[in-house]
Amino acid sequence: MFYVLIGLGILCALAGLWLLQRGRGGLCNRRYSEEWWRPFMTADKFAAFEKAVNGYFVSRGQKIVWSDDKGTATAESGAQMGMGNLAQLCAQTDEVEWGRVISEHFSRLEAAVAQASAEEFIPWDQVKTRLTIRLMANEAVPEQFRGNAVWRRDLQGVATMLAIDYPETVATVSRASAVEWGLPDEQLFAQALENLSSIYKVDAPVVKELANGPLFLFSAEHFFAASHALLLAKMPECVGPFGAIVAIPTRHLMICCPINNFEIVKDIGVMLNIAHKAETDGPGSITCQLYFYRDGTFALIHSEAGDDQQLRLTPPPELLQVLNELESLIAE
Repeated sequence: MFYVLIGLGILCALAGLWLLQRGRGGLCNRRYSEEWWRPFMTADKFAAFEKAVNGYFVSRGQKIVWSDDKGTATAESGAQMGMGNLAQLCAQTDEVEWGRVISEHFSRLEAAVAQASAEEFIPWDQVKTRLTIRLMANEAVPEQFRGNAVWRRDLQGVATMLAIDYPETVATVSRASAVEWGLPDEQLFAQALENLSSIYKVDAPVVKELANGPLFLFSAEHFFAASHALLLAKMPECVGPFGAIVAIPTRHLMICCPINNFEIVKDIGVMLNIAHKAETDGPGSITCQLYFYRDGTFALIHSEAGDDQQLRLTPPPELLQVLNELESLIAE
């Protein structure tokens, strides 16, 4: 364990942002903390964003009520809408285009809600090749979808949503549809993962050589790049003899670093910085956390910012065991 602690100390120094701690805490939720927009918007810019969103609803004869932290807004229908992703999109777009961006965003949301609540049954043969997996932060799943969607949990803090990719929107699969199809969840998810692999592919990865080995960054324009983390068993180049460290900061990005030797402690710091930056900037943020992957399962490497603004990590027991194994190899 001595070498483990030394290695993690070196990692802290190299990363410049994080420290090791053994206590466990809750998942980070920076997007809806006070002034969560500060990393990518000025106060004046956010005020203009809020005005533009209000203007969109006023033009439709509606009004919304913002939460105290401005992270969500509630429509007259009672539907709650997260504002984090939309704010990220606008931050990356010229302000003259905000009207179009806001209109398209809420149009897609309305289409998704309408599709999810539609009474019309869609035959299995019409959706089979459109079925896919969408990873979403637990808090980002709209209330109207909770309890009425087919989903499971593969990564702590993240919902694995069974989805249908329509030309105009991405809709969740309702429990009623699954019942009508007469197929068990296991078969539905298997089909979705097959489509993810064969239809919703990612671009060739950007590869960076780090201390322990290669760092792979997979991206795609569609919403399902992060979901490829669930296909790691079919990606041997991404998984080392001791597993892998994985990040899914946004729906458009999956980062993976195979664990080959003890130098992984240095690479974790690099990944942590990349994941936090990508999740902050978005769009389509999922989580800033890292995960330890081995034998088909994911264990959370919890990180959170302290009062001193340093990120503190709590490695799971599974990762500590691997680091001990690597420590023993060094000793030999």
